[in-house]
Amino acid sequence: MIFCNFWPRQTFLPLFLGSITEATGISVLAWALDQGHPTTITFMMGLTGAGTGLRFMPGSLHGIGFFPNDIAAVIAMTSFAVPFGGTLAMTLMSSVFFNKVGFSITESPTQPGLPELPPEILGPLQYKIKKGVVFAFISILPFMWICVLAAASLGNVKITRKRKIDSEGQMDFSENTTEGAFLTALLRRRLCRNKQEVGTGVAVQTEEEKAREQVQIAVANDAHV
Repeated sequence: MIFCNFWPRQTFLPLFLGSITEATGISVLAWALDQGHPTTITFMMGLTGAGTGLRFMPGSLHGIGFFPNDIAAVIAMTSFAVPFGGTLAMTLMSSVFFNKVGFSITESPTQPGLPELPPEILGPLQYKIKKGVVFAFISILPFMWICVLAAASLGNVKITRKRKIDSEGQMDFSENTTEGAFLTALLRRRLCRNKQEVGTGVAVQTEEEKAREQVQIAVANDAHV
């Protein structure tokens, strides 16, 4: 909300930052589960949730900025994509988990009497379950970092009230959007600005040299006279 309503009032930064935060949280979470660090696990779960929530509002606004005349379609697609992606992730994770631990969901030994099992049975079973959870999170890591690459190639939408409306009532936000990769456009803009500053510096230096030469010529003429 702060990124969208106060600063920088653009959609690229929260989308890109949220993708990196979520992917980093999941990556470290898998390691923390494998090593058994409860504090790190708790912190990474919160960090992952923050990265997910950071993209909710900017995602819809980003689509609306590029398609201002199809708001209903953009909202509908966003409402479908978020739970659909979660369903695919849970399906993949549950499949990897049960394949790793070696039993099906109908044969799950996670019953109330599990702690009463003998140590020689309970120990290996807990280890299998732990590894199953770890590899379940590892299985979605490629998709998380692909999401980061996709977010890096997004354009940008400035959140403003400036808009153009034609005679047919169609809105145009093209002056507030950046098509193509915003990072590439930002880098290109920065390079052009540096070239202009270098050119201005050369021009100033040339004028100073001309003034210095004129002073030297005047001094030489006075000395000759």
